[in-house]
Amino acid sequence: MANYRREISKYEQKDVHSKYRDLVDKDGGIFTKDKRRKLLGLKQEHGKYFQDTADFWYDVRQTVANGLKDLELFFEVAHQEQIKEVLHDSPIKEEVGLGRKYKNVEEILELSKRIPTLKKALESLFKDYRVIRRAKLPTGQKYSVSEPVEKEDSWKALLAEDIVNICMEFFMKRNLISTKAHLRLVEELQDMLDVEVSRTFYLKRDQRTKGHV
Repeated sequence: MANYRREISKYEQKDVHSKYRDLVDKDGGIFTKDKRRKLLGLKQEHGKYFQDTADFWYDVRQTVANGLKDLELFFEVAHQEQIKEVLHDSPIKEEVGLGRKYKNVEEILELSKRIPTLKKALESLFKDYRVIRRAKLPTGQKYSVSEPVEKEDSWKALLAEDIVNICMEFFMKRNLISTKAHLRLVEELQDMLDVEVSRTFYLKRDQRTKGHV
């Protein structure tokens, strides 16, 4: 049987519904209103819950893939001021507006989760969503023995490495790294990631660190 949704606790589901509450019926974005409701697991207009199907999730994947290409197109053709407005200025303005409108810190933090940002999208991508089932450790043992990185995380590690390298290239090309010592640190970081990521998928952490400080 194909896996369509990850295992979500009632607490997580409540948090997801709160985070995307303002988005559900908005125009624009890559999803239609109906598709958003289905992804959120909300009841449809006829009062019944949606049942996942292969066709629906195929359509979702195609929509997201096209959405990524649309984002790339926006970055390619839009003036930098337009991109800055979406990724930098607007989120800051919205957060400042919340601080002026509300005094309760918890309420501000809750509402700030609804502000769309690229940072939050990346945090959601790389967040550890695995269901942790802790085994009882032997007496005196504080930590479990490290295991190789789970297969499901391997593609994320490769993607994260690509993102770090792209960011480091940006820093260097924009002269944001001013000393040779710092440039050497960048090169060492890139070399470290290349070695660590390539070895991570089949070696335990304690084996990867043998012979290194």
